Amino acid sequence: MKGFKLSINDHKAIMGGIQDGSTGVIVSHKDGKLQVFFNSMDKTGMLSYTWCADNLSFEDKLKISYQNIYEELSPIDVLDYTNQEEMDRVALESYYQLRDELIEEGLI
Repeated sequence: MKGFKLSINDHKAIMGGIQDGSTGVIVSHKDGKLQVFFNSMDKTGMLSYTWCADNLSFEDKLKISYQNIYEELSPIDVLDYTNQEEMDRVALESYYQLRDELIEEGLI
């Protein structure tokens, strides 16, 4: 299958991809935080595979290569959007994270 290999500072190499679906690597900078998010979504849009979700520093060097992947991959997280219990858990985690951010900023 086709996928990506992500290397961070030539030390950490992560491969990810799926047979039928899409795979992407997002590098973002928001509110002073630099982050990388590497995931895949199956063609139905109901299963999401996370290969990497890390904070970065401005000195980090990323290398992204598109390649054939022949080995079995192990994502760090799989999210099934058809599983209501799992979706409730994710929503509750998000609520607590946002609440804590608002408390830290003194808004609530």
